[in-house]
Amino acid sequence: MIDAAGNLYGTTRYGGAYCFGTLFELVAPAGDGEYEYKTLLNFGGSLDEYYPVGSLIQDGAGNLYGTAAEGGSGEWGVVFEVTP
Repeated sequence: MIDAAGNLYGTTRYGGAYCFGTLFELVAPAGDGEYEYKTLLNFGGSLDEYYPVGSLIQDGAGNLYGTAAEGGSGEWGVVFEVTP
């Protein structure tokens, strides 16, 4: 997913601090042509969501929404929100 400033967002199904996936941002190049990588969220740990799947969407306030295959009530998956 790309925002109005040219920043890219995505998820990884595995990896990260707890091996349950990550939400990441590639910050648009300032002038050197290089994107800066930032991990915004490590799934697992104290969170109740694991293994992100599908696409991300962003609302007008900059909140990111997505889904995870496991977690939540009954471990059937969750919809998550990450605020700026």
